[in-house]
Amino acid sequence: MPTQDIQATAPEPRFVTLVEAAWRTGVSEDTIRRRVKDGTIPAVLLAGKWRIREDHLLGWVEGKVA
Repeated sequence: MPTQDIQATAPEPRFVTLVEAAWRTGVSEDTIRRRVKDGTIPAVLLAGKWRIREDHLLGWVEGKVA
């Protein structure tokens, strides 16, 4: 039986903007920006704009991201 490359079948992570993160969580964009700045919500800078992985945002909402 052939082995399957797990990475080839893993879905790509989805990223959201700070505006979308604020809208989805019901908090202000400033709150999201502060949480990104203090490291509470992990984010990456892509093409000069902050992006948050959707699973990290959901983890923060659920209180799972320190």
